Amino acid sequence: MKRINKIFVFLPLIGIAFGIHIFNQFRIFEPVRMDFKSQIRLSFSPLDSFCFFAVPESVPVLEKKPIRLLSWNIHKGEDQGWQQDLVRFSQHQDMVLLQEATTEQNLSSFSTALSVSGFAYKGRYSGVKTFSQTIPQRYCGLSQPEPWIFIPKVASMMSFPLNNGEELVVINVHLINFEWTPEAYQAQLERIFSLIPPSQSAVILAGDFNAWNGERKKILDEFVTQAGLNEVSFVPDERRYFFNYPLDFVFVRGMKVLSSKTETVTSSDHSPIWVALAFE
Repeated sequence: MKRINKIFVFLPLIGIAFGIHIFNQFRIFEPVRMDFKSQIRLSFSPLDSFCFFAVPESVPVLEKKPIRLLSWNIHKGEDQGWQQDLVRFSQHQDMVLLQEATTEQNLSSFSTALSVSGFAYKGRYSGVKTFSQTIPQRYCGLSQPEPWIFIPKVASMMSFPLNNGEELVVINVHLINFEWTPEAYQAQLERIFSLIPPSQSAVILAGDFNAWNGERKKILDEFVTQAGLNEVSFVPDERRYFFNYPLDFVFVRGMKVLSSKTETVTSSDHSPIWVALAFE
């Protein structure tokens, strides 16, 4: 009996020690860690603690041609076949937006890449990655800690100058998931939507919104409506659903949807999303 009692005494201690060991493997970044790379050499200066900009005259203007875009939560590359699918899915795309992206997800066929990481586990960064075929004028990274587990969810923004003096704003998001009431969820959306200019600049907002109930979707819809964005629909719709709500979305402003597509895969727990857009 004494031996059994000792086992019950030591089990919680072992659990605590294991938890401390796991926690010590985490490195949380506050502010977020941003890694910007481009084959086009430009100097970027800090605008504030989470945004950087280049001298406008030095940034090439984005042509107002149709844009093909892929958005995909790649599940940290934990599922078999993601490498082949990522290469295949990104072919002929102008932009690729990944969520739950880690150090391993890279696309050398794109000239510019922005990685925004909220944390690293055993030296492996995790967050969102945006790949494009041209360089932005401005880029930003934001984070919001998960209320229960404190690990941040992140978002990134890249803005590209257009020849009419406006800009194209592309935002890649992964929103808060674990909380009973959506206060942190709403706070993260407020920060994300603060990156959207009030003018009629074109906007693409895409990613994993974790809008898995009516309350969350209502909050999201209110922000979207206020900013003048429109939700892209998918027929057939192969997106991942939870509690009968889709998790992944694309919203646009100043853009016309030419086509939209989803596909069921085994290389992630989320389905990839493709859209083709034209400037209005």
